[in-house]
Amino acid sequence: MEVLMAQIRIIKDRCFECMACIDNCPSKSIAFEGGKFIIKDNCNACGVCISSCSFNAIVFDEGQEIIQRKREYRGVFIYCEHENGCIKDVSLELICKGREIANQLGEELSVIVIGHKIDNIAIELTYYDVNKVIKADNSLLETFNEYLYVDVLEQIINVFNPQIVLIGATKYGMALAPGVATRLKTGLTADCTELEIENETGLLLQTRPAFGGNLLARIICPIHRPQMATVRPGIFMPANKEFERKGFIEEVPVIINKSEKVEIVERVAKESICSSNAEIIIGIGKGIGKPENIPMVKKLANKLGAELGATRAVIDAGWMDCSYQIGQTGRVVSPKIYIALGISGAVQHTAGIISSNTIIAINRDKDAPIFKIASIGIVGDVMEILNLLLDEI
Repeated sequence: MEVLMAQIRIIKDRCFECMACIDNCPSKSIAFEGGKFIIKDNCNACGVCISSCSFNAIVFDEGQEIIQRKREYRGVFIYCEHENGCIKDVSLELICKGREIANQLGEELSVIVIGHKIDNIAIELTYYDVNKVIKADNSLLETFNEYLYVDVLEQIINVFNPQIVLIGATKYGMALAPGVATRLKTGLTADCTELEIENETGLLLQTRPAFGGNLLARIICPIHRPQMATVRPGIFMPANKEFERKGFIEEVPVIINKSEKVEIVERVAKESICSSNAEIIIGIGKGIGKPENIPMVKKLANKLGAELGATRAVIDAGWMDCSYQIGQTGRVVSPKIYIALGISGAVQHTAGIISSNTIIAINRDKDAPIFKIASIGIVGDVMEILNLLLDEI
């Protein structure tokens, strides 16, 4: 794939020679010599100098060749993750959002599925609102192998030149996406919680938590293509299956170079922890007092058929494994009932539960922020109320 590369241009009439661009350039590509600015050959057009200039004196100078090349990148592509013959929920969520984005851009929506003996999955995907299902089927792809899958996905993207590629921010997606983006020499925004199209430019606006979830960063990829992002599961609504087939299947021949770097010896299924689609979830906060109280919470969960989750404070304290974390820097959930035990309601956590149908909060602090979003609030000692609940259920 030929790499798109714009040039940085400094508008002299706007420049006050404050040197902020030189101070902030990560690659030291800007110099001031002989009374004028010089852009060095090692400039990669990252755009940091543009954002650091207070006078709008620095701009991208794409040129007609780059503008024309960018027009050759068409379509929105979704990478479909699947396991044991089932399409993962995050892929259906991306199909739904991808269709919305494709409609806004006037583009087609395609889904990429990689594996072995995946005819049934490919056929099922055609019953969703997609234009095309791109299939790569090979016995060496039966089990996920990061090196092989990166090779195959890179080949497919190079064949079709999509404008946008979306991948689920799962353990497999987060292993796959950086390698592909590096091969394609394009940008990648990881763990997005929001996607939208900027009306004026048609660029993909990618929003993700930053600085430990204290800020939300909006990121664009103005030059390089495709625009790539991984998206957190549970953020968007899943696509609805249609009664009739909407798309067609195109099988792509790919070259499989068997990797000697990684050998899959055995696959061991891990217990599912805090599913994004659980109907009842009990969230554990530091307000339960001590980790020795967690077994009592598990007893309530067993009686209700609920799953457990936790705040970042509980995880950081080492009370529970990080896979239980819910919030901006953890998992986003949308159960029918979310029971918050001893959770104050910091914005980082509430962002992960706000789409729950019913939130029941138990906290000794009547002014706790969690009560502002709770459907039912109970003020009192968490463990005392927990004991009462266990006696009644």
